[in-house]
Amino acid sequence: MKEFFYRPDNAWVGDVIPYYEDGEFKLFYLHGWRDNYREGLDQGWHLLGTKDFVNYREEGACKIEGGTGHILKVEDIYHMFYCIFPDGKQFACHAISKDLRTWEPIPEDTFGPDGEIYELADWRDPFVFWNEEEGQYWMLIAALAKGPTNRKGCTGLLSSKDLKHWEYREPLYAPKLHVGAHECPDLFRMGDWWYLIYSSYTGRFGTFYRMSRSLNGPWITPQEEAFDGRAYYAAKSVSDGQKRYLFGWNPTKDDDLFGWNPPKAPGKDYDTWDWGGNMIVHEIIQRPDGALGVKVPETVDSAFAEQVPAKFEGIIGDWSITDDVLLCESPYAFAGVSHRRSCLTCAKFLQPFVSRRRLRVWGSCSGQIRVWILPTISRWNLNEAGLPFVD
Repeated sequence: MKEFFYRPDNAWVGDVIPYYEDGEFKLFYLHGWRDNYREGLDQGWHLLGTKDFVNYREEGACKIEGGTGHILKVEDIYHMFYCIFPDGKQFACHAISKDLRTWEPIPEDTFGPDGEIYELADWRDPFVFWNEEEGQYWMLIAALAKGPTNRKGCTGLLSSKDLKHWEYREPLYAPKLHVGAHECPDLFRMGDWWYLIYSSYTGRFGTFYRMSRSLNGPWITPQEEAFDGRAYYAAKSVSDGQKRYLFGWNPTKDDDLFGWNPPKAPGKDYDTWDWGGNMIVHEIIQRPDGALGVKVPETVDSAFAEQVPAKFEGIIGDWSITDDVLLCESPYAFAGVSHRRSCLTCAKFLQPFVSRRRLRVWGSCSGQIRVWILPTISRWNLNEAGLPFVD
C-alpha cells in the first residue's frame, strides 16, 4: 500500500520499535484499536515491512501484548524486550524468536524496579544494547529516580552479562526536569557524539534529545532540543548502516482518550492529543557542531513527482516575494503568508524559504494554505485540512 503517513485500517499507530535487517526496515509498533476493538482482534505488537517509507507490507500481530521496548539480535536469536502493566504495576519482559514472527516469552526474566534507586512505579519501554567499553549489555528504561523532588523522571540504567540477570545502577540521565518518566528511550552514536532520545508528556510534551562525548556524560541539552513539533511523540531510531531514521507518531484529537478536553472550549485547537495516530518518518542529519536535525527521507521526497507552481501573498510581516524566494524580516512574534492551491495531496513546493524563524502551517478554508512563522529556525511544514500535521 502507498501511505506516506502510515496508519492501519480502522486503527492507529502507537509507539514504533524499528529494526533493520537484509535491506528492509522491520517496523514493530503498538496497534491502537480504540473504540474499534472487538473480541478476537489482536492487541499489542504488530509488524510492518518497508524499504522506502512509501510502500508498506503488513505482517500482522506478533502475539505479544505489551508496551514499548526494543529488538536486538545475538548470534542467531532475536531478543524482544517489552513491558507489561498487571494490576497497575509495571514490569520489563523478555521474549525470543528465530524469525521475528513467532515469539516465546521467558516469564522468569520478568522484573520490576528495585525500590531503592528507583521508585516502585514507572518501569517501562526498555532499550538494550551491547556496551563495548564495559563488555556487557546496558538496558535503558523509563523510570522515576528516588529523591525528595517531584521531578523524578529519568532514564534508568541496568547492566547484564547474559540478558537475563540485571544489575540496578544509578540513572544514565536524571536532570530533575520532568515529573513523569523519560518514555521510549533510544541511544546511538554518530561520529564522536552519543545521542540520547526520550519523550515526555509532563511539563513539556514532545520528543527530545541530549548529546554527550561519553556514555558517562555530561549530557548536553542542544539549543534546539526537539526534532519536530510538540505533538510528535515516542520517536525511536534505527540505522540502515548508512543513514539513520526516526519513527514517531503524530496524534489525533478525535477521541479524548484521557478525558482532558476542556468542556466549553470551541473547536479542536483546545482539545488534548490522543495516544497514537499516523506514523511519521524523518531522516536524522548531523550538523558540524554535533547538533541534530531532520529532513524528509529521499525515497519519500522522490515519490512526489508533480511540481506545483506556488503563488504566495503576505499576511503579516515584511515580505519580499519573488518567483524563486520567500524572504521575511519581521520583528514580531510571528509572520505569515498564504497560498491558494489547486492540489496539494501529492505535490511538493520547490520554492526556497529564507528566514530566521520557524514555520508553522495551518489548514484553512477557501482552498488556502497558510504558513505561519515562529521564532528559532527555518522549516517548511506545508499542510491542508485533513492531512496530519505536527504542532
